[in-house]
Amino acid sequence: MCYKVSNHLTSSIALGDDPEWDTVDNIVKQWIYGTLSQSVLQSIVTSDATTTETRTTIEALFHENKEVKAIELDDELRNIQLGDSTILEYCNHIKSIADLLSNIGAPVYEKNLVTYAINGLSEKYTHVKPT
Repeated sequence: MCYKVSNHLTSSIALGDDPEWDTVDNIVKQWIYGTLSQSVLQSIVTSDATTTETRTTIEALFHENKEVKAIELDDELRNIQLGDSTILEYCNHIKSIADLLSNIGAPVYEKNLVTYAINGLSEKYTHVKPT
């Protein structure tokens, strides 16, 4: 890290007797807080937590929600419909969902993506759908 604060993110020891350490630790926590939504922030903020404890709490929160999110995204992907979207928007939306699933450790096979994409096409594209 360019600011040399990685030890604040990974250290299991809080240096409570060192005012400089405390100051930098609080600054790093503020950086983290600035990246969070209000709802996440409210669920993780505690006044006496170190940066490492804050990072660990956030990690745990997102790991707990990962499986639920994967199920929601998979369901959205299986039921996606072209609707009023252009083909480009439709394909980009499918790719976006697939990328999110991959990022949370639940990748989708390409052949499944093709199947979901074809199944969600409107009647206008019946010549593309297998019978």
